[in-house]
This record gives sequence, C-alpha cells and structure tokens, in this order.
Amino acid sequence: MLTHDLGEIGKDPEFWPRIVLDLKGRLFIRARTPEEATKFIAVFSQYFQTAAFKNYSGWVTGPPIGSTPHQVLIVHDRYQVGRVFAKIACAFAFVALGYDAKKLPMFNVIRDYALGRPSADWEQLVREIRLPGTIKQLQDRHVAALTLKDEHLVCVISLFGSLATIDMGEADGAIRDFQPAAAIAQIDGTKTTVISKEEAEELLRLLLTEIDAAASEDELRTEGWANARGSSSARTYH
Repeated sequence: MLTHDLGEIGKDPEFWPRIVLDLKGRLFIRARTPEEATKFIAVFSQYFQTAAFKNYSGWVTGPPIGSTPHQVLIVHDRYQVGRVFAKIACAFAFVALGYDAKKLPMFNVIRDYALGRPSADWEQLVREIRLPGTIKQLQDRHVAALTLKDEHLVCVISLFGSLATIDMGEADGAIRDFQPAAAIAQIDGTKTTVISKEEAEELLRLLLTEIDAAASEDELRTEGWANARGSSSARTYH
C-alpha cells in the first residue's frame, strides 16, 4: 500500500484509489491516506464477494487512462552513462583513424574508462552539454563527430537530440593533421553512415554552435566548455 503525498494529483477531485500492477508484476493499493485505502479495500471486497468482477474477459493490461497528469522520476548513473558515450567515441575514433590508432598511448585514459576500469577524472572526460530532445535538428538521427580543440582530440556525440563531448586525450603527433570526421545513424541505430568531409564540417558547425550557446547560457553540468583545459580564450576549431 502506498499513501505518500501525490502533490497536485492528490488534489484532483476526480481522484479514486486504485489497485495497480507494477512493472514487476506485483499488485499494490494507491491511495492518498491509510483511511482512504481502508475504505477502498472494504468496498472492493464487497464487490469481489458479490461476483461483480466475475466476467473479466474484457480486462487488459495497459497504462492508466485519464486526464490526471502523472509525475515520473528517472534516475540514472552518470558514470555508467558516460561510459556509453566513451565507448561510442572510441569505436568511431578507431574507424576514422584506422585500427592502428588503438595502440596510441593518448587513448589509454578514455579506453580504461570505457572498459570500466577505475577512473578518478571521468567527469572531465565526458561532459553532458544538452539533454535529450534539445537539438531539434537531430531528433531523427544519432551523430558522432571528431574534431581537434586545443590540441586535444574531441568527439561530439548526439543521441536522441542530446549533446555530449568526450575528451579523447592530447592528440598524438601522428594525427595532428587529422581532418574532421562524422557518422550518422538512424534513430533505431541502423543504417550507420560515415559522411563526407564537407558534410562533417557542416555538421560540426551545428554541434559547436550548440556547445558555445550552452556555455554562454551556463548550462554545462561541469566546467564550461570555454574553460576546458584552462584555455578560456581559445575558440579555434580545426
């Protein structure tokens, strides 16, 4: 039985106590007070004993139907979500740069984090810039793009209209002349395509504009993108 405060939902004059089937297949009573729950179960028991629910052939399992707004709280582990971004960034970097790039020491830190090894600096590696659904132009596809900033290789990723940056490490001399690269995928994860250099540059302009806008709005979850790696005035992208 759950009777905790429902806020605005509990003030709805049309609210009725109910028996709910949770996602684990367990039944529970939802009411606003223990007294309300007691009265409800008494009435329900009477109906049940008089066979009012004998014919349940039309009953179905599904979401509740009504006009009352429902509040939902979603909690996620930022460390583990960051690992997902790190894995995507590593995979795309090795596709764009060639498999031998995997051997470069610059990738050791981000690879260790992606593989779940202890990492004290993971919040400096993966930064959440925009929440899902924010970038309307990208809601129908996922995007991963590589660029250089302040001599660091950076992967910019958009999933479901979100935006995150992944610091891949200080660029090795072998890739200092690296050209921007990007790939797009359908929203269901299929039909992934590595796009041309020209298309990648255009896409990066959109992504970097969003990053700059987020920095100016002070929406970055950690240190501002403009202050990354102690270079507050650097705004040059390659």
